[in-house]
Amino acid sequence: MEDIIIGSTDRPPGGPRRKLAIAAAVTILAAVILAEHFPHGGSGARPPTTGRDGAKTIIRLRAEAPAGPSGILGVHLPVPSWARLPRTGARPDWYWPASGTSAPIGGLPDRKLGYVFTRVGGGWAIVPQSAGKAGCGNCPGSPRPVYYLASSSRSADVIGSGTMAAPGADAGRIWLTTFAASRDLGTKAGVAREYSGAGVPIGPSVTLPVGYEIAQGTARGLLLVPIAARASIAAADLLWNPVARRATGLFYGVIAVSATWLAQTPPCTATCPVRVVSLNTGRSVMLKVPHGDTATDGDFSPDGRFLALQVSVGDNGADGALALQLEVADLAWPRLVPVPHTWVSSDALDGFGWPAEGDNLAAELTFATRVQVAFWNPATGRFAVADVSRHDYPAALVTG
Repeated sequence: MEDIIIGSTDRPPGGPRRKLAIAAAVTILAAVILAEHFPHGGSGARPPTTGRDGAKTIIRLRAEAPAGPSGILGVHLPVPSWARLPRTGARPDWYWPASGTSAPIGGLPDRKLGYVFTRVGGGWAIVPQSAGKAGCGNCPGSPRPVYYLASSSRSADVIGSGTMAAPGADAGRIWLTTFAASRDLGTKAGVAREYSGAGVPIGPSVTLPVGYEIAQGTARGLLLVPIAARASIAAADLLWNPVARRATGLFYGVIAVSATWLAQTPPCTATCPVRVVSLNTGRSVMLKVPHGDTATDGDFSPDGRFLALQVSVGDNGADGALALQLEVADLAWPRLVPVPHTWVSSDALDGFGWPAEGDNLAAELTFATRVQVAFWNPATGRFAVADVSRHDYPAALVTG
């Protein structure tokens, strides 16, 4: 999954965000909630609900800006000093919200248009944002160097060149795709090749079907998605075998994919469940979504244990404002465990993802008067919160 944020030399926040394809822009004010799915202690805490075998179950996260001053209020803990997030822009860096300090990410030259960060196993693939081709509004321009940044590293290394990057099925594997510089995206086939995080080519180059790009390498081939922001609702995502060079499956309504899992929303009316398919076995499970609610986006955790869902809530509240919530499913035992007293309106949730190798969910939230970074611990039900200055460019934080 990707957080695309374009920044100038002065790192203005903003830019388009895409999951499986291009989506809405990230706004200037953001707060980040990292949901830690494993308890870290605390006395007198009420433990999270578990399944009958003791496994963690689905955790529902609701976030709501409370009445009065906006932001996460009440009793909370300080953000741990070790917590950090990458921050993109003309000069990408690591940012520690607890102290408000940062350190440059080495190996990335200053670039006025900024960089595209794509979450891959073990870290991020980073592609310089292109200005396109003069006179061709949807042309990608010349291929750019592609970098790999390991989660624990302070420096990124060049692994190859291309137009865009996508995660491979294995950790540290990245698919680079090159499209014709002077042709509209989607009108000519892209040529893709897999690389290791060390820049070693893996296998031969393959030509993709016209009109498609790679979303994810999986255990059963490449999941390809239509280019141009899913211009046709009827267009299917393809599970495509790069060796045989043929489609082996069609999927509609895909909202999340990993190396081993795929989540989709089948056609529905009042009740809209989420179908989660194991790409290893072909078996599927249905996650029940409350009557009137609809899952519109999702993201799997790096270890494949959890699925975070963005859900549009059917009950819009007394003021009629559309509400959203995040629901996190433990795929080993799919049932809902609500976390009370947390909600957001539709204009407060800007994005979410899993920015580290552990099970830490990050959500970007917008409040009217303040920017915050917060950790949420389900074992204690308490928040760890840090205010982020607008001068620290919170909208440039990469959450997944």
